[in-house]
Amino acid sequence: MRVGLLGPAGWSDRLDEFASTVDVFWGTDDPLRAVDHMTAPPRIDALIVHGSAEFVTSSLIDKATTQSIPVYVLAKDEPVNAWIDLVENVRRISQISDIPQNDSESVSSDDASKRAGVPRGAVVAVWGPVGSPGISTVAISVGALAAREGRSVLLCDADTRGSSLAIGLALVDDVPGFAAACRLAGRMELSEEHIHRLAIPVNVNRGKLSVLTGLPRASRWVEIAPPKCRDVVDFCRSLFDVVVIDVGTGIDENDWVDGAPQRDGAARALIANADCLVAVGASDAVGIARLIRALDEVTSLSESPVVVLNRTTRSSAREAKEAIERFTTHAVSATIAKDNRGGLEDAVSRAPGSAKSVWDMVRAVIDEPRREIER
Repeated sequence: MRVGLLGPAGWSDRLDEFASTVDVFWGTDDPLRAVDHMTAPPRIDALIVHGSAEFVTSSLIDKATTQSIPVYVLAKDEPVNAWIDLVENVRRISQISDIPQNDSESVSSDDASKRAGVPRGAVVAVWGPVGSPGISTVAISVGALAAREGRSVLLCDADTRGSSLAIGLALVDDVPGFAAACRLAGRMELSEEHIHRLAIPVNVNRGKLSVLTGLPRASRWVEIAPPKCRDVVDFCRSLFDVVVIDVGTGIDENDWVDGAPQRDGAARALIANADCLVAVGASDAVGIARLIRALDEVTSLSESPVVVLNRTTRSSAREAKEAIERFTTHAVSATIAKDNRGGLEDAVSRAPGSAKSVWDMVRAVIDEPRREIER
C-alpha cells in the first residue's frame, strides 16, 4: 500500500518503522503541502495523519474525501481518541498495522465480504426543476408501486433544499436517516445493521417501504457529500431490490471555486450513478419552460431520463409534449392527470392509478439489464 505521511518533524525518524508495513511515498509536516501531494501523481492509497488538531484539518479531510483517499489518524491517548472519533471521514488507528492492506471501500471489510456476489438492486433517482412539480409525490408513488409487486424497496430523501418525504409519509418524529448513513459511510463504519436501524418501515398498498428520511434543515446540506452518498447507495443496492431517491431540484456546479463544497454535488452524483432517472415537470407554461431548460442541463448526467408531466389536463399534456419534443431531444414518457389530491398525504393511496404509467416505464428500464443477463 502506497501512503503519504503528515505529522510533526519528528515523524521523519520513524520512516523506517512505517516502511516495514507500508510503502511511504512522501512525508511532510505541512498540511497545505500534503494537499498538494494528494493531487499530484503518483496517487497514494491512504494518508496517515498525526492525531492532533494541527494536522487533522477540515481542508485536508475534504480534499482527501474528494480524491477518495482514506485518512487514518494515528492516536493513542484517550482524550485525543474521543475527539478523533467525532471527526467525519477519518478512521482512528493505534498502530500502522491496523490499516487494511486493501482498503479501497468505504464500508467495513466484513460487510463487503458478506455482500460479495450478491445481486445488485436498481437505483431510481427522481428529480425535476424548481417550482414543486411533484418530485416527492412521484418518488413515493414509484416506491409504493414497486413494493406492491413484492419488491423490497428503500426510499431515500436526499433533497438538500426542502426534504419532504417524512412529512408526506406522516413520519413526524423522524431522524435524518440518510445523513446519518452518510456519516457512517464517511467513517467507513456503515453496515447492514445500521441501515435497517435507521430506515423507518412504512406500510403502503399491500407492500412495505423502508425510508431513510431527509435533513430537518436545509442549512445542514454539507452533511450529504457526494462520495458518502455514492457509498451509501452502492451499499444499499445489495440489501434492496429497488432504491428510490428523491434528489430534489438543483444540479448546479460551482466549478469556478476550486475544491469548494458543492451543495448540488450529491444530486449530481446520485443522478449520474442511477440506473434510471425520472425527470418530473409541471404541465403549465412556466413548468414546461423550466423543464426544457432543466433537461438540457441534466443531459451530461443522464442521457435518457424518463420524462414525466405532472398535474396535466388533456390539452396541456398535448401542448407540453409538443413543446418538449420541439425544443429538446427528449420525449414525454408518461403523464399524471390533474386531480383533487390534497398533496403528499394522498400520494400512496392514489399511486396505483395516478402513477402506474410512470412505474411501467421505470420498470422497463431497470428490468432490461436483468433480462439481458438471463438471456
